[in-house]
Amino acid sequence: MKKTKLALAIATAGLVSTSAFATNGMNMEGYGPVSTAMGGTASAFNIGLGGMMNNPATMGMGSVEGNKIQVAIGNLRPDINVKHSTYGIDQDSDGTSYLMPGFGYATKKNGLTWGVGILGQGGMGTEYGKATSSSDLFAGGMSMMGSQTALSGEENRSELSVGRVIVPVNMEVNDKLTVGGSIDYVWAGMDIMMDMSGGQFGTLATGGNVSGTMYTGLNSMMTGGLVTDVNWARFDFSDNSDYTGEAKGTGLGGKLGLTYKVNDKLSFGASYHTKTNISDMKGDATLSMQVQGDQGYFTTGTPDANIQTITANVTGKIAVKDFQWPATFALGMAYRPTDKWLVTADFKRINWSETMKDFRMVFTADNIASNGGFAGTSIDVTLPQNWEDQNVFMLGTAYQYNKNLTVRAGINVANNPVPNAEVNPLFPATVERHYTLGMGYNFNENSTVDFSLTHAPATEVKGTGDLNQGLEISHAQTNWQLMYTYQWGVVKK
Repeated sequence: MKKTKLALAIATAGLVSTSAFATNGMNMEGYGPVSTAMGGTASAFNIGLGGMMNNPATMGMGSVEGNKIQVAIGNLRPDINVKHSTYGIDQDSDGTSYLMPGFGYATKKNGLTWGVGILGQGGMGTEYGKATSSSDLFAGGMSMMGSQTALSGEENRSELSVGRVIVPVNMEVNDKLTVGGSIDYVWAGMDIMMDMSGGQFGTLATGGNVSGTMYTGLNSMMTGGLVTDVNWARFDFSDNSDYTGEAKGTGLGGKLGLTYKVNDKLSFGASYHTKTNISDMKGDATLSMQVQGDQGYFTTGTPDANIQTITANVTGKIAVKDFQWPATFALGMAYRPTDKWLVTADFKRINWSETMKDFRMVFTADNIASNGGFAGTSIDVTLPQNWEDQNVFMLGTAYQYNKNLTVRAGINVANNPVPNAEVNPLFPATVERHYTLGMGYNFNENSTVDFSLTHAPATEVKGTGDLNQGLEISHAQTNWQLMYTYQWGVVKK
């Protein structure tokens, strides 16, 4: 079933994310339709209140004083397909459309600009639903990362959202230099409904990526003959909401930025985003395991050597450990060769390697009788990620056709940060290029509408690791944003 979701992530420049929004890794390719239409460039010119997510020093450029409110909506439309020729897998993700409202406010007076905004930082995710045929990813022959015989038959999906409440401020030091910064309250939410084959589980365990008292107990049961094999395991935590994730965490982040106006034609800008300090994301969860086990032991506690297929559903708490958004550095320029033309260029470095080395989950079973021998135990599972740092190159241009209409275009090119050995169909953050265009229309001195359309051609990757050998993932996107701006009391320079 194709799904369209409404994300409660209210963004200053009309952009946000709940899930499946992997663009520059998990980062948005741009914030606001002005920036996004111009390839995501934003370091050295005024893109509106989206500047508080990019370079807070750009807010208020071009005016002496004034007030501005912006409201917006965006639609991200990822197109993800997964194949495996050996196992006959050919499945699309049903997470194909995400609607995103946005809002922000700023005011400037006496060289000081400040404001407030709520926006989405980024995210990623997929929806594969329940396996209904042998060609489905989680049915037979292939799970998310490896061979298997049969899995749970339940829905498989992932959803990550990261958003910010931002309080930015900047100050004009002189006619050329402006400095700015922001304090950001960051929230994160995650849903995971993930089957893992016995083969996968074993590969992770032998690689030292599984530990905890539950795992120790399972090993003891296998050594004692009470369990002869693990068919599959399943992590399941989801609140089934379009607005939140079951596992939640909060923290702080911040930004620093500056712009320098060389002359009326040329400006430079730079910004630094700190690494976040989001708390562990926690929520309720269920861990399911299907094993070949001693029926008597699992039903009465007395072994009877009758080995049967047994499925255990254990309730408890999940903690996604130390998930953080990475530090980011950006610099750029804006050049006006004529009064009508603007040309922009940015470079951004996203330090994924410091935050996406591993994805670690700790499940702790509730200490209740229905959890059987697993009550009160825990299992610690790490999925290696080993993301690389990402370099993003952006070019944009804008042409003021007349006093009302401005047209824009751009390109955004980045390396895929996800190694082929670790790529996972639940987290396919592999897009490399975006081609962008858009327009802005001034109805009068108070009201403006901006629109952007971006297309990311399919990036195709093939798994080369022990857990994803031969898995082929294709990821493309077509996204749009629409923003309305109302400003008053504006005195232009």
